[in-house]
Amino acid sequence: MDRRQAWIAEAQQTGMKEAGRFPLSNILILKALLAMLYWAEGAKHEKVYGLVFVNTDSKLLSLYISLLRRIYPLDESRFRVRLHLHYYHKHREAIAFWSDLLQIPASQFGKIYVKKRSKSKRFRKNFQGICFVKYPANPAREELLALGRILSERMKI
Repeated sequence: MDRRQAWIAEAQQTGMKEAGRFPLSNILILKALLAMLYWAEGAKHEKVYGLVFVNTDSKLLSLYISLLRRIYPLDESRFRVRLHLHYYHKHREAIAFWSDLLQIPASQFGKIYVKKRSKSKRFRKNFQGICFVKYPANPAREELLALGRILSERMKI
């Protein structure tokens, strides 16, 4: 095992040990995690209405939507999803992937935007496009953004 692989293995073990000590049944901890996640990756522009979370990382989107569902009472029929794909993506497969992952019916997906990029270059393996998850909850959005900012201020050393 080379030095880099050893560092990665050690970090993985440390992470597993520390993650087991977090009180993840505490709703305030989960809400703080959601606030930081939204503050980092959610739409913050004042003209945006509701929660809009955009990413390419399926695990990050899955975490976001799981936390959102755990913390807030939601009307599942109000979720909307939009995908930005490249020319080489199979639209039905991409919709099926995100629909299954997020547990949002394909009927709640909007028109797909096909990004104009080089037709001779592929960008990443296993890349399922850019996924926009929208939910019309402005009070929750403002609450999460405020909580993220306030926690960041309180945590400064």
